[in-house]
Amino acid sequence: MSSREELEVRAQELVTEVRTWCREQAPLWRQVPYLALAAEGIGGDDDRLKACYARGWWRIAHKFPASDTLRCSVDCATGELTSEFISTAQGKLALARDEDILALLTRMADLDAALIIEELKALAVTQSELSAAKGSGVQWPPSELAAQFGLAEGHPYVRPPWQAMAPSNGS
Repeated sequence: MSSREELEVRAQELVTEVRTWCREQAPLWRQVPYLALAAEGIGGDDDRLKACYARGWWRIAHKFPASDTLRCSVDCATGELTSEFISTAQGKLALARDEDILALLTRMADLDAALIIEELKALAVTQSELSAAKGSGVQWPPSELAAQFGLAEGHPYVRPPWQAMAPSNGS
């Protein structure tokens, strides 16, 4: 039988492994903002996608019976699991709390950048087909809109210099 201390050590090891796995996916995470823009479509109003392409945060919502509560976001520039709101308020990356990362252990697909990319690509194709079917003649996403957010197909997302943030411990 494991002691409380042994379980706490194992929990900390899992948190470290999850953080490392997310960071190792950084090259994939850097593709997500452009794909989020492409997936949102003309006239889209998806806050999660907008936060991604406009500010570089892939939001991970914890599911509770009454509502979704945002606890963690992936910083698409670095792959770090962060607290988006604390990071924004402090002007530097604030790492997500360990307990929030532990709560995601049963939802690892939500942190799988390759899977998220596949889903966004499928949505983007749908948006492109809808745009073509409407005969709008508008390429989706429009290159001017993508450029406004510093995004381009095939170019990795890099946080604009005015938003540069250095990681900090804790939240």
